[in-house]
Amino acid sequence: MVFLCVTLSAAAGYFIYQQYLTTNFAVVIEDKLYRSAQPRPEQLEQWQKTYGINSIINLRGENDEAYYQEELATAERLGISLHSIKFSAQSLPPVYSLKKLFHALETLEPPILLHCRAGADRSGVASVIGAMILGEESYETALDQVSIKYLQLDRRSDRMIGVFELYEEWCQKEGLPTSDYQQFKKWAIDSYHQAYYRVCISSPEELTLKPGEQVQTTITVENCSSKVIPAADPGRSFTLAAFTGSSIKESPEAEYAPRIPLPPKNIEPGQSISITQTLTAPSQ
Repeated sequence: MVFLCVTLSAAAGYFIYQQYLTTNFAVVIEDKLYRSAQPRPEQLEQWQKTYGINSIINLRGENDEAYYQEELATAERLGISLHSIKFSAQSLPPVYSLKKLFHALETLEPPILLHCRAGADRSGVASVIGAMILGEESYETALDQVSIKYLQLDRRSDRMIGVFELYEEWCQKEGLPTSDYQQFKKWAIDSYHQAYYRVCISSPEELTLKPGEQVQTTITVENCSSKVIPAADPGRSFTLAAFTGSSIKESPEAEYAPRIPLPPKNIEPGQSISITQTLTAPSQ
């Protein structure tokens, strides 16, 4: 029987405890950008004294929980500008949230502290973007911010970190180097969508109906992603919805027809299908 024994010095043990079990604090760009896990009030006080923190980007979003209210009160007391943007480590980031992050990193007064709960996944993705903006690092260099040294372990493509895999696939398809922030930003705004599959929907630009009137219309759905849409898979569900309101935040105001399942046939990249849908005008 073989036993593996690992001996840590007191200093090394303290570093691991301090870095990973309490703060996961790290310098991203000296004097400009720092990252951490959810900070406690005394930690914010210390970091402001040591690093001059002027702004915070909270990647967990606003809420009524005690930790957020405590951070909000501490930031106000210290004169730190707190900006909250909601991301989930478990899913690809929405375009509208990425736009908010771009704007915050471009305009907030540095030094900036960005954080999530553990300082690993959400903070890692945001730090890559921040390193490109505030440090003018290349994409490849900035990508070091999502590594095991920050406890970033989940590399699945449907998680937040998957946005980088999609970007690299797009670069390869377009025959472009991964380049820098400006190219990444343009891709994120113009070409990226958080859905794993992206479709382009063509429908009549305008329909004139009386209140409560119904009409049938033909809608064309084109697979604009680089992946096959597996509509033939009985274990998956793909439906078409008609609604008013903004699809940017996935919060439609009202739907005007039952959702229609796509035909049970895979849709190849660039391939289109046509669907006939019955729409009902609002009663008012």
